[in-house]
Amino acid sequence: MDLTRYQAVAVRMLAGIGPPIDRSHVTEWEGRRFEFREFPLPSLILFSLTRLLNLDAQGRGEKIAWSLDATFRDIPFQLAERKSGFQIVVPKGTPEDTLLRLVGLLRKAATLATRSLEGFAKQQIEAGNVTIPSQFPFFDGSYQFFRQQATERFSESATDLHALFDRKVREGGYCAAAMLNAYFSRLEHLRLLVLPFTNFEPSGGALRDYAQKRWQDKLTSIIDLAQDQTAKKFRDTLGKIAGNFRNPISHGGNDKNDTLFHFHVPGLGYLPAHLDTGRITFERFVTPITKAEFEMLCETLDECDALVEQTPLAAGFKFARVCEHVSFSAGFKDQCRRAARSPVALESLIDHHHFIVGMHTNMDW
Repeated sequence: MDLTRYQAVAVRMLAGIGPPIDRSHVTEWEGRRFEFREFPLPSLILFSLTRLLNLDAQGRGEKIAWSLDATFRDIPFQLAERKSGFQIVVPKGTPEDTLLRLVGLLRKAATLATRSLEGFAKQQIEAGNVTIPSQFPFFDGSYQFFRQQATERFSESATDLHALFDRKVREGGYCAAAMLNAYFSRLEHLRLLVLPFTNFEPSGGALRDYAQKRWQDKLTSIIDLAQDQTAKKFRDTLGKIAGNFRNPISHGGNDKNDTLFHFHVPGLGYLPAHLDTGRITFERFVTPITKAEFEMLCETLDECDALVEQTPLAAGFKFARVCEHVSFSAGFKDQCRRAARSPVALESLIDHHHFIVGMHTNMDW
């Protein structure tokens, strides 16, 4: 990572900020804690001041991730990322306009760090040297929420002629459709989080390419369906649900069976191109997912969740459901692959993961 160009820019852009000076004359200090929205990534400022201006920072301390002493126009100050938030400390009585100018320079420092890291970020993604934060709680929470909402509405809905005028039928369909979308989103996200437990090699742009594949192709990329009939059943079962329900709902009603279209018959009017009278119900005129179909979908999705526990991905799925993030470092992948072969090693990995996350969250070094 060549920073020469940006170091020259930093000298000009951040003029006035320099190394610390003797501050024994300061008898009283005052601090200001920044709102998160002001500096959501304080580490960008640390990067600019240390890597571009060559200032020295102090490492971890009690409830502190890092701190840095410097001066601005001969006024000493300290920056620190603490458990309580990002904070600046200056001598008491520092003029407000001076402090505002300094804060303005810190914003420029964050912007400059962003620009200088853009190329490196792309290189790291291409090489697969990344960490993926887990969004499982969001996708799973969405799935569980809409499933419960659909259950409650369909439990009180009509299935006869009154279904045409029953708000519960419509709302049940809305929630059932949202449930399906959330389920498949959760599935695609889990397919990323389980990768460290497989032999997948993320370098050479492979991780980025994998992330952009369809969910079926993600599965076949990491497991041999010809050798694993359980995984194949999992794929085939979800494939039918996607083809019959999720894909039409997600693509404006279009599907491969032309069920969106109706054809005209002289003297009769128009008829559905898919002449399956078994699927024609009063509910169908209101929602693409009926009460009976919703109940079938819930049962099938539960079966699919049970099936995946019988595949080689079971350990990865278990970890992914409780983790905060996964890494593609060599060390982490080795830990995951050992955990995939031993329930004891898996539990140990989960416990260690929670310990490390707790340590960083609470800054208990």
